[in-house]
Amino acid sequence: MFTSQSEKNGSNGPPLADELQWVVRIRRILDEEEEEEEDGHLAVSIFRIPSALLAGKSTCYVPQVVGLGPYHRWRPELHAMDRRKLSAARRAGKRLLSGLRLHHVVDRLAGLHHRLRASYHGHLDFNGETLAWAMAIDGAFLLELLEMLLRVPGGGASDPEADFATKKCTGDMLLRDLIMLENQVPLWVLRMILEDQQPPGVSADGLLAEMVAELVKVLCPFTPTTDAAAAVAIGKGSSHLLEVLYDVIVPKQERCPVAQETTGDQASDDAAFSDGFISGKLSTCFGHARKLSSCLRRAAASRSAKLLVGIPCRVAANLPAIAPLMLLLENLLSDSYSKDGEDAGGEGPLPAEEMAIPSVADLAGAGVRFSPARGGPTRVAFDGVTATLLLPVVRLDVNTEATLRNLVAYEAASPEAGPAFMARYVELMNGIIDVAEDVRRLREAGVVRNYMKSDGEAAELWNGMSRSVQLTRVPSIDEAIRELNRYYHRRWRVKLCKLLKGRGAAAAAHASCIALLFFFFFFMGFNAFCLFGRCNRLPNESPPPVTA
Repeated sequence: MFTSQSEKNGSNGPPLADELQWVVRIRRILDEEEEEEEDGHLAVSIFRIPSALLAGKSTCYVPQVVGLGPYHRWRPELHAMDRRKLSAARRAGKRLLSGLRLHHVVDRLAGLHHRLRASYHGHLDFNGETLAWAMAIDGAFLLELLEMLLRVPGGGASDPEADFATKKCTGDMLLRDLIMLENQVPLWVLRMILEDQQPPGVSADGLLAEMVAELVKVLCPFTPTTDAAAAVAIGKGSSHLLEVLYDVIVPKQERCPVAQETTGDQASDDAAFSDGFISGKLSTCFGHARKLSSCLRRAAASRSAKLLVGIPCRVAANLPAIAPLMLLLENLLSDSYSKDGEDAGGEGPLPAEEMAIPSVADLAGAGVRFSPARGGPTRVAFDGVTATLLLPVVRLDVNTEATLRNLVAYEAASPEAGPAFMARYVELMNGIIDVAEDVRRLREAGVVRNYMKSDGEAAELWNGMSRSVQLTRVPSIDEAIRELNRYYHRRWRVKLCKLLKGRGAAAAAHASCIALLFFFFFFMGFNAFCLFGRCNRLPNESPPPVTA
């Protein structure tokens, strides 16, 4: 009996041609994985954006003008840049050393296509030659952009055709595309093209470092602790432009556990204390005072103390005139409003209450000052002695939001990033900035340099920032948040405001009763003073006659 091809393959099986293509594809993937295992030291550095972040604001993660690399290069809406890419590749081929053509660069990349694939997260469904041509063209275009936009001496600025073509695609949208995580090109590809363009004795690494350093100056929202070129030299092992920017903002030497640094700082503080006799005595007195306070708290928390104090308090609380006063004193002297700030925390996930940070206006009303610090999020700290919150100076412009979002995305995706300093810093700023007034106070303190249209637009930027994928513990920033909450919630003004705000109409009645009690005792005391001091006698009134 005649049997159809579909019956041979099964009713649910794919056609024979699709099966053969599937086998070829699987064999190619396995061969590529074997080649990647030979270069086991290569690590993935260019990741896909996590869906939780991409849902927040996709325009900050998906390129809008130019697609670089395999993730977005073939998007139809970005094909308008293909002609300019080819022109840049043609000009790059002309600048190659004598005897070399662009095909030479492509052949070298094709031989290293497994290294290209290892740089990207996930499988790239392209053959080696296609991937090599795409990366060579995108790399030449990116190099020309860096040379033209940043005006590096000795670059392509002397070529009028290149200058005219690049000026057409210059702008903030292009700069934002260059820093997006999914739009990165490995730096070793750029270095390979530069090596074939430079004569002997000229370092391609030095020229590339200069260009990247200029890009860092343009896009970095913070003030680096060192010169941009020196910072790029320190982070020379970075894989792409976004990773270089992250290494400049969060230096690798500052990502180590902060507990060791705190121990060293405290040791130096103790040594400074012991230098003088008076300081040593004060330190001893403070230690005894803390011990005495701890003992009193334990004694007050004992059952016998509660019994002895509780009976008179309950009797007094039943008196109509004393009850409001007892309620007010009980709430003011209690620590029920400082639980968020007192929780020092331990290991494990952070409690959600710690993110309930007061706004800048509320902190300023409680006596907290804000001071700018040079560096990135690793410089966040709170000085409880001077009540000063140290925050890094941040520049807000049209590129800041996309830059910060992609830095947070890289931090969340890359295992090499370490503690989530950027995500925790964004959460902190999102917590303390609510309205334009908060931005204005930070701007006047020198913490925020606002180049946006208004302070309200800057406040919307922070309020719209996405949170990190998962709350993680960053010791230095978490300690600053705990100390800040502890200082804020211990202020008498804050406790009184929370009491009145929480009681509502009852608080007004209690305040009226307290005022009446105050005037009642005042007049009673004044009456007693006049009674014993004979104040009720008129000035011209003669004393009563003394009778025998």
